Amino acid sequence: MMDIRCFIGIDVSKATPDWAVFDGKKIVFQSQSLNSESGVKATVKLIKALPNFTIMGSVCCMEHTDHYTLALCCFLQQAELPYTMISPLELKRSMGLTRGKNDRVDAMRIAQFTCLHGSGRPSAAAQSSAPSLGQPSQAEKSDGLPRSAGQDRH
Repeated sequence: MMDIRCFIGIDVSKATPDWAVFDGKKIVFQSQSLNSESGVKATVKLIKALPNFTIMGSVCCMEHTDHYTLALCCFLQQAELPYTMISPLELKRSMGLTRGKNDRVDAMRIAQFTCLHGSGRPSAAAQSSAPSLGQPSQAEKSDGLPRSAGQDRH
């Protein structure tokens, strides 16, 4: 498997997601697009034109923000760009105290978080064992609370 060298952070919003591409050392691209098929396609085209960009050497990452991410995930899948989603709480906790809210900066932080914490491409086994939408996982069935695999109940 090829090393991931292009970490694409996306701060998803209703109308205009912000994008940042981190190469492991610095932010090499920033943009904002419409949250539409044409807007995402135009931004993906710009990202694919970056020097040293490869599909297999990249991963997109975004916070799971309910239905706003659904369309974006579909567009990324059509563009054959791998993506992963993180919990907004996990990202917030990793950043510590921050002041203000800035979507452009959030996209950069998501890209850097992905690089630092290895939130890369999910394995084939993880994809095949993931529960389908609308069906609770085994951990959720017992008490209705979501848990990651191996998380202890106290």
